[in-house]
Amino acid sequence: ATWSGGNGIWSTGGNWAGTAPTSNSSRGFVFQTATGTATNDLTNVTGTSITFASGTYTLSGSAMNLSGTINVLSTTGTQTISLGLVTTSTNLRAISGTAGSTMRIDGPISGQGGIALTRHATGGGAGVVILSASNSHSGGTAFNATSGTLALANDFALGSGTFTVTAG
Repeated sequence: ATWSGGNGIWSTGGNWAGTAPTSNSSRGFVFQTATGTATNDLTNVTGTSITFASGTYTLSGSAMNLSGTINVLSTTGTQTISLGLVTTSTNLRAISGTAGSTMRIDGPISGQGGIALTRHATGGGAGVVILSASNSHSGGTAFNATSGTLALANDFALGSGTFTVTAG
C-alpha cells in the first residue's frame, strides 16, 4: 500500500493509492511524495516492509507487527516511527538507510526478534539510525559499522540479547 495522504489515519481509503490496509492485514507499506503524520488507527497490522521513499514522515498510533525490513531511501528530513514495533519471529529485521538518510525510532521495539542496521543495497552510502525508546526485543541488535551511525538515546535502546558490531 502506498500512502498518499499527508496527515491522516490509516483506515481512510483516500489516504492510500490502491487498497487501504485493514485490521488483521499483512502488507508492505510505502511512504513517498507527501510529508506528514500517518496515524495507525488499526489493530493487528503486519508490515512485511516499510519503505520511506521520499518526503518526511512520522508514523504514529497503534503498534504494528514487523515481519520484514525498514528501508529509508529518502534523504529529506528525519523519518520517525513513534508507534510500537513488534518483531514477529526470531530473525533479525533489517533497518537499512542510504547516504544522507535519518531514521528515528521513538516507539518501543518488542518481540522475539532482533534488529540489524545495514546499508541499503542501492543507497551507495551510510545513514543515521536513532533508537530512543526503552526496547525489549530479545533477539539482539546487530550493527554494521559501514552502514552509518547508530545513536542510542535511551539506556535500554538495544533490548536484550547480544549486541554485535561488524566492521564491514
